Amino acid sequence: MRSALGTAASGAADLAFGGCDALAFAPKLAVKLTGRRRALRTGKHPGVVAELRQRAGQANIRQVAVTLPKSLALDPDNAQALCEYAEAIKVDPNCPRAPIVGSAKAVTPILGEPLKGPVHVAKNVRVSSTGQTIRTLPILVIPLRGDGVRLNLRGTTAVSRSGRLVTTFATVPDAPVSRFDLRIKGGKRGILVASHSVCKRSRLARVTLDGQNGKRIRKGQKLAAACRKR
Repeated sequence: MRSALGTAASGAADLAFGGCDALAFAPKLAVKLTGRRRALRTGKHPGVVAELRQRAGQANIRQVAVTLPKSLALDPDNAQALCEYAEAIKVDPNCPRAPIVGSAKAVTPILGEPLKGPVHVAKNVRVSSTGQTIRTLPILVIPLRGDGVRLNLRGTTAVSRSGRLVTTFATVPDAPVSRFDLRIKGGKRGILVASHSVCKRSRLARVTLDGQNGKRIRKGQKLAAACRKR
């Protein structure tokens, strides 16, 4: 600290936060498949819309994982990882030839406008114990922009032991988000494919939401779809 006369003084103060474990954590997530009934048949490509909502005053979200039913899988032909992305705060994804497979929007009370951005499919590699580079399932990269903020959201894809597709956003910033909308395109170039008729199989997804305060929500989430009622 400097005075008007040019003298200076330095000091330190402790800053501590408490009571986070007492905060409520109850975000709401709705997931639905888009497209008409014929888009839900075997070999077709439905779209997906995920809408997350959270009231003010709750603990912020740390991680979101969604396990889709067995009737939905990643299309290896349409989910070509043409995007290059090195996970770092100041490194933006390099996607000159990569198609846009969806869009996203995040609304937070700490910014004056929403953060928006496209969804790209990027390459994902891991290094084995012997130092060998191994290609794995691609990742979803969402470069969110707005109000002077540049944020790259990263979602990994994996297959569970039961053969289900799992998408995990494990690096969510510790900031309040009142609304987050994620849309994945369907149609001929959709990255998701129906491995079985969606309407004839279970549409129950598994959702895991983790809060920054250590609380966790696990639940089954039925995917809304344009299926006829029996």
